[in-house]
Amino acid sequence: MQIYNVFHPWLLHLDDGQPLPGQAQELPPPVNAEAPEEEQEWEVDEVVDSRMNRAKTDTATKKRGLLEYKLQYRGYEGWNETPSWQPYWDAAGCPHLVADYHHRYPRKPGPHMTFQTPTDWEPLL
Repeated sequence: MQIYNVFHPWLLHLDDGQPLPGQAQELPPPVNAEAPEEEQEWEVDEVVDSRMNRAKTDTATKKRGLLEYKLQYRGYEGWNETPSWQPYWDAAGCPHLVADYHHRYPRKPGPHMTFQTPTDWEPLL
């Protein structure tokens, strides 16, 4: 009598991940919990400049003229050499720096009408 190693398909299943007794199981690689690059928040180091871009429309007021800032980010020296203009909402995470900038340069455009000076902010001397 011959015996063949033949198994019916319903007996076959994927590994359930449980090691056999005495078998070492490798740990899975760490999960990257960072948000995709377009969703990451960069830490603003300084507000460099502001302008009113008349070619764009402000989404909050629905009027022509969008307040833009040039921001320098911590740890991004290549970007900081020639920063580009960014809409005011990109500076929403650094209200103290925005308040400092507008205190130093009161004739520059801004702050935006939605901006609220932090209650714990004090002007730099």
